[in-house]
Amino acid sequence: FTSTDQNLTGLSAGTYNVTVTDENDCEVTGEYIITEPAELDISSFTLSSYEDGYGVTCNGASDGTISIVVEGGADAQAYEFAWTGPNGFTSTDQNLTGLSAGTYNVTVTDENDCSDTGEYIITEPAELVISSSNVPEFEGGYEVTCNGAFDGSLSLVVEGGTDSYSYSWSFNSEAIANLSTLSPTELEAFATSNSLSLSDLSIALNNTYTVSSTTTNNTGYSLTGLPAGEYTVVVQDENGCSDT
Repeated sequence: FTSTDQNLTGLSAGTYNVTVTDENDCEVTGEYIITEPAELDISSFTLSSYEDGYGVTCNGASDGTISIVVEGGADAQAYEFAWTGPNGFTSTDQNLTGLSAGTYNVTVTDENDCSDTGEYIITEPAELVISSSNVPEFEGGYEVTCNGAFDGSLSLVVEGGTDSYSYSWSFNSEAIANLSTLSPTELEAFATSNSLSLSDLSIALNNTYTVSSTTTNNTGYSLTGLPAGEYTVVVQDENGCSDT
């Protein structure tokens, strides 16, 4: 950089030296330093991370978070934050909570109007659904062969959510009455073959409580050896999302 002007504008940071000379070649010198703040920078960020790394627990949930760390610029106590996000979302907070899935953008500005920007994505799992169920029928459209028979079955296919799924079953009064005719040995065999908790099953027959499955998986579930009755299942994933 060189200049023959008395006064300077448009300078960047650095050290500037000047020599002033009069007509008699007398000289005087000066040295001047133009300082600058550290670069304004969103130096780090943290996104919420639930089971399987998703940013919210369930499809459609609003429990995501974004935290950012800002450094540099002028006066760290006076940063301004301008967030935008899905569905018209705006905020002037530094850190965000209660977020749904989507893309969030922030502009951070200091007192000198220097700025930095960031873009962050909150992800969500696919919706947890019982995508299909099958109850085989025998002749005449019945789900068991004979009155009092224990040869009904049902199967589920589950999709979405986060691995793995757990299953809780409840039975109506007809199913409970039929299952109550089983001997203790038969009831244990029924529970074992269907991966049901025997203790839960015994309690359920007396109090109509739900019966927890003793297995988890990420595909589906089947019950066999069923008597006539109504069977209700609640499927839950590891984030607590459910479908019935």
